[in-house]
Amino acid sequence: EGSLFPPEMWQADNYPFVDFLYPKDGDLYYVSMTDDNFFGQISDTLYTPLLQIEAGDIINFWVNNSAFFTNDDKLIWKDGATGEVHLIGDIESTLEQWDEVTMDISAAAGINRIGFVNNNPGSFGQSYLDLITSTASIYLYDNDLGVKNLEFEYLAKINENHVFNVLVKNYGLNEVSGSDYLVKIVNAQGVVLAQQSGVTLQSWDEATIGVNYTFTGSEVQKITAIVEYADDQALSNNSSVVLP
Repeated sequence: EGSLFPPEMWQADNYPFVDFLYPKDGDLYYVSMTDDNFFGQISDTLYTPLLQIEAGDIINFWVNNSAFFTNDDKLIWKDGATGEVHLIGDIESTLEQWDEVTMDISAAAGINRIGFVNNNPGSFGQSYLDLITSTASIYLYDNDLGVKNLEFEYLAKINENHVFNVLVKNYGLNEVSGSDYLVKIVNAQGVVLAQQSGVTLQSWDEATIGVNYTFTGSEVQKITAIVEYADDQALSNNSSVVLP
């Protein structure tokens, strides 16, 4: 549990929120807000890391669904290979209180993700999730590098060296040599501004790679950090969020 959202190796679709009011445990929890208005439908979805799921596995979590703005919460699973989404069942709980829920996820047997989604009720809805655990184990690829974070000073001086600090993590089982991958800084047009070779990373190790670049004129740039690794088996975590 931490301030990073979505959590490491998790996925979130549509308007994810972090809240700080009365979590079941710790300081943070997940807030799912849905709506159907002039701007269209908003239906939050939160996915677990890729799991090795077997028959009989369960997922356990705490949910607090608003009595006044009730969400139609559902448990789903996403196929780890095709991305296809399937329904497991409705999340049933007592409204307006933290309620512990345990659901069987045998239907998702294989290497897949479990998801929490709201079937939009046609108006504003709000529910909360906390303490999500499962008997299924996290699945790790043999080769998987990911960008965990990107930090830099948003205001850069012209004709002076500017450093983009990219936190790269080896999520795979195999060691990755620093000469086998590149860390790139890319703008919104897809132009590579700068790149830097990495450092050797053992399984689950991480390192900050400094990528240097000098701006030669006044400009506004949207920046993304990308890790390019030819043997990577999971590409969904290869880029950072777009900043600033």
